[in-house]
Amino acid sequence: MNQRNRAVFLLSLAFLLLIACNQNKGKQSPDDAILTLIQQFQEAETELDSDRFAALHENSPDFCVHTDNNRILSYEKMAELNKSVFERCESMQLEFDTIHTRVLSPEMALAFAPFHQTSTRKSGEIHRSKGQALWIARYREGRWKFVFVQAFHQAEPEPR
Repeated sequence: MNQRNRAVFLLSLAFLLLIACNQNKGKQSPDDAILTLIQQFQEAETELDSDRFAALHENSPDFCVHTDNNRILSYEKMAELNKSVFERCESMQLEFDTIHTRVLSPEMALAFAPFHQTSTRKSGEIHRSKGQALWIARYREGRWKFVFVQAFHQAEPEPR
């Protein structure tokens, strides 16, 4: 390869690398993205912010939630149910044990974690549960959002 061809090749390679870097500029890795979403999920639940909570989920025909053997097939129904739950609560605390993540593709990630949840109703009633949660997040239109959620709760005995 002569000097001119080598220079053209190196400039072309540099240009392609620049394009590739700019395409991923600002985009989190799938692992980091789903962990960030889970942190925001936890914060929205703790703050009883139903709008912020709903905004973490993708409003699409693919959206689905399974919670304690109940299947919620629409974003609108999930948002409505969570708003109702949050309105009845005085406080909610959600703690995760180790969160495990798996990258499914550059635009999709999965996470699962055991959790402990305590909610105090406005009536003063306290509910404690433990369980397992699984999330699938997708990168679409410049944002990561949950497209699938599955959670199982089991009542915990009262602390002594």
